[in-house]
Amino acid sequence: MSYITPIVRSKRIAAGVAAALLGTGVALALGEVGVRIAGIAPPLPVQYGDNVPDDVIAFRRRPGSTIRGRSESGEFAFEYTHNDLGFRDSEHALGKPAGTVRIVALGDSFTYGVGADFDDTYPAQVERRLNQRAGGHPRVEVIKLGLPRHFPLLERRTLERDGLRFAPDVVLVTVLPNDVVDTERGLDAVCVAESGYLVPCAALAWNEAAVWLYQRSAAARVVVQRWSRLSAAEAGGTNGSSPHESAWQALERELAGMQRAARDHGAALVVVALPQQPPWSAADADLETRLARWGAAHDAVFIPTLAALRAAASSPPLYWQRDGHCTAAGYAVIADAVVAALIAHGLTP
Repeated sequence: MSYITPIVRSKRIAAGVAAALLGTGVALALGEVGVRIAGIAPPLPVQYGDNVPDDVIAFRRRPGSTIRGRSESGEFAFEYTHNDLGFRDSEHALGKPAGTVRIVALGDSFTYGVGADFDDTYPAQVERRLNQRAGGHPRVEVIKLGLPRHFPLLERRTLERDGLRFAPDVVLVTVLPNDVVDTERGLDAVCVAESGYLVPCAALAWNEAAVWLYQRSAAARVVVQRWSRLSAAEAGGTNGSSPHESAWQALERELAGMQRAARDHGAALVVVALPQQPPWSAADADLETRLARWGAAHDAVFIPTLAALRAAASSPPLYWQRDGHCTAAGYAVIADAVVAALIAHGLTP
């Protein structure tokens, strides 16, 4: 009897451990299903993959690649083709053709044109509208250097390393509310995993196993996203719902760097404020107020777009409801505002 009791106890313990593990597994599975149904996880679709590290601008798309698929939200299909520099654009000769006005467009996924065909991205629509004007006008060529998850620090580096080689007459940079915090966080804001996906550096700092889980689990992405936001707040990135003054100053330093680089090469800097998905908040209005003030103080052209988007008809929709990026119609509103301002300021004769 004394020999049987330990065996029985061991079996009971093993059964308890197995039951606990099973319960934990079921709870995790239910949590994963719940997160996916609720749609609260940050997306990790194919459209944000196939990046390669870059020592200067942190990352770029794999040069010469084409990515096809469907957005994780299921709202649109996409095909993103990249040139030899790794940008979503055709090839451009470095030498500017005679009689041509060149615009270098910098920005993040909105400039890249997530959610739209290439011809419907706002830089492509700007180029087309300017070239379709009646009368004799110089040809306009837009060099499209937007990349998903870029922000002003990386955009300045993109301008200095890639954009200025094309001898632009105008440097066009878009700024969104999330750029304020990302710029202060700097190179720690986003990293490239070995898989080619862009992930919060917090995930990469743990280990590749965490990155593997981040890529495959919506629940894990929620955890990492909240950890990343907490890290940003502790680093001084946010103060409640408003960025710290230091974050604004970091953004303005990057804009000043872009302006110096542009002026040194005979180009004008144009800053465009883009609101993120509605319902729009005070952060979107604050961004325009701050950028308008900076532009006036530094003799830079500032283009607001919030009023134009508010005034536009809601049908067809201007943004993809779940994905959050603009539709072709939304990019058209932005393009109209940019074209009108460029013409009004005499930047595209």
